[in-house]
Amino acid sequence: MERIDINQHTYILEKHYIDAIASMSVKNPSQVILRGKDGAGPWYDVTWGELWNDVTACSRALINHVSLGVKPGDNVVIFSQNTTQWVTSDLAVMDIRAVTVPIYATSSPGQVRYIIKETGAKVAFAGAQAQYDILAGLCSEGAVELDRIVVFDLSVTLSSENSVYFRDFLSSVPASGAHADELESRRTRRSDSDLATIIYTSGTTGEPKGAMLGHDAIMQAMKIHDIRISLGPDDLSLCFLPLCHVFERGWTWYCLYKGCPVSVLTDTKKIGEALPEVAPTAFCSVPRIYEKMYQKINANVLSGPRIKRWAFNLALGIGRRYNECLRLGKKPSWWLRGLYTVADRLVFSTVRNAIGGRLRIMPTAGAHVPHFIIDFFHAMGIHLMVGYGLTETCATVSACPDVNYELGSVGTPFPEVEVKIGQENEILVRSRTLMRGYYKKPEATAEAIDAEGWFHTGDAGMLDEGGNLFITERIKDLMKTSQGKYIAPQMIESRLTGDALIEQAVVIGDQKPYVTALVVPNFAALKEYASAIGLKFKTVEELINAPRIRKLYEDKINELQKELAGFEMVKKFTLLAKEFSMDSGELTPTLKIRRKIILERLAPQIALMYGQGQGSPTDK
Repeated sequence: MERIDINQHTYILEKHYIDAIASMSVKNPSQVILRGKDGAGPWYDVTWGELWNDVTACSRALINHVSLGVKPGDNVVIFSQNTTQWVTSDLAVMDIRAVTVPIYATSSPGQVRYIIKETGAKVAFAGAQAQYDILAGLCSEGAVELDRIVVFDLSVTLSSENSVYFRDFLSSVPASGAHADELESRRTRRSDSDLATIIYTSGTTGEPKGAMLGHDAIMQAMKIHDIRISLGPDDLSLCFLPLCHVFERGWTWYCLYKGCPVSVLTDTKKIGEALPEVAPTAFCSVPRIYEKMYQKINANVLSGPRIKRWAFNLALGIGRRYNECLRLGKKPSWWLRGLYTVADRLVFSTVRNAIGGRLRIMPTAGAHVPHFIIDFFHAMGIHLMVGYGLTETCATVSACPDVNYELGSVGTPFPEVEVKIGQENEILVRSRTLMRGYYKKPEATAEAIDAEGWFHTGDAGMLDEGGNLFITERIKDLMKTSQGKYIAPQMIESRLTGDALIEQAVVIGDQKPYVTALVVPNFAALKEYASAIGLKFKTVEELINAPRIRKLYEDKINELQKELAGFEMVKKFTLLAKEFSMDSGELTPTLKIRRKIILERLAPQIALMYGQGQGSPTDK
């Protein structure tokens, strides 16, 4: 082990992530470290001792399985929703010095076939019936060759001889024998040069690429997070983003590394129910989750009596002044502290209790976070730790510290992470957390990482004098109107979706005379509004085409973008009767818009916005 002293902090770092987990299981065998839930059943606990026993059993079974077992460096697929077995399997693959290849549970057969074929995986863990059927179907078609499909969910109907339930897989080999001896031998030969995982970027366009992350990168990530973040056994994290994504997986790695228990939520649609049940102190999330929470809170306030709205807005103003002092590292006056105590007791505590009441660490990244969203939650004492990172950088590059950060930024780079701005304002990163390259794609690797070791992120940004990093836009997403004006669509979209009546928005403008938008209403809130004004309708289509509703959205969009330059403003919009979804392929598993797919599918609606009367309105 290596002892490192940085900034008056002392860290003991194992060379291999699984060594850190093994150490925790020996020190705290009776501590609950994972919690899970099967369907509508109660939450169940998994202690460190139970987890490590299952990891060891899974490791032995992987070594012992048909075709001479999984060898060091072999790739093993996990194709599943979040479960405690997902975590166990991931650790077991690391334990035998093999490589985990996660696949999103919502992936299509074509995407699954591509990844299995490219990685040559012979063993795959499957979650539920949908994932199992895809794997079994690919095998029966001869599209892939899998020696073993190990299934987590006992309710899955198995249809092929190469399939086994996870429970039976763990008990399939005895505790002693050649496989057990081989496991102990591999454990003694672990090295930080071992490859840990290949994570395929979900991608909004183009062919998926597998970012190769080694144990050296993971342990460096643990080290730099220790310097910036305080987390421990007294905390509790809720895992609900896909574990296939580097953000949730990296955060879960860190939680286990620090002995912080993790409650694993399988059905992410039940996050609203899970928050008060679990009462977490931490979770990581994409900004869209906070936007939806903001919309729900606002809608609840607006639907209440006038005195409730007045009290909430008064408390919000107090909270903003109080937390502005904290952000700047200043001590609030005794008068402001007193006002905030009253506002917190009467207003903010109610909001916090609805999401568990104990949240204190909430890293968020993956998209632009509007200022008003951050300001809103901070005012209520809910600190969003806005950050920035990529799969290729083992997640975190930068994050806002507790104090002395700039609103609108994604914080300052983590220790030992170098960031600079290159051509076209592209953000470049160099760090020991960086990937080793894209699997079997040397040309793509050479394009992404230059000769000096700088990773070209594809994101545009700037650094201020205080070292705060600001993201302006994804370079490939930047649009240029036919008048030569550049616009950043995500920034405009985040302004629109901050409103309680707008669920989703897609901005169009590339090589167009003016900017337009496809807008999906928040149908629950819109129906409540229609009922309040006495508007009758039979279908959603009839509702969104009602003149009063069109006027409502026109006024809202104009108000939301009044601070934008004239050429950035949405001049025309189309209300859609159906949400974009992952199932339809229009959203990535982390809820990002797949712009290319949407523009292709809705080309007729877009064409109408540039039809009669085409020609740019006068820019303001």
